[in-house]
Amino acid sequence: MKMKINEGSMCLLITNYFHMKVTAIIPDELINEAKVLSHARSITETMIIALNSYVAFEKLKAMGNSINTSPLQFKYMAEEIRELNRSVFV
Repeated sequence: MKMKINEGSMCLLITNYFHMKVTAIIPDELINEAKVLSHARSITETMIIALNSYVAFEKLKAMGNSINTSPLQFKYMAEEIRELNRSVFV
């Protein structure tokens, strides 16, 4: 746990850092390719970049699926917006 107290104010910032040590059997070729592609300096950094990318990809995929099931609805069509813009800026 890391604590930081700002002098001159009544602010206390407490930050928890949780880490997990993992043993995994992953092919060397895959780790090396991921390390090169991610420009990481270590295997740990490579894994963090890879997992962050995977999580972001899955969230984006879920958002896309959500839009497919209930598409976005727009109040105005393009021509109506053009007309509104022209009437405001004349």
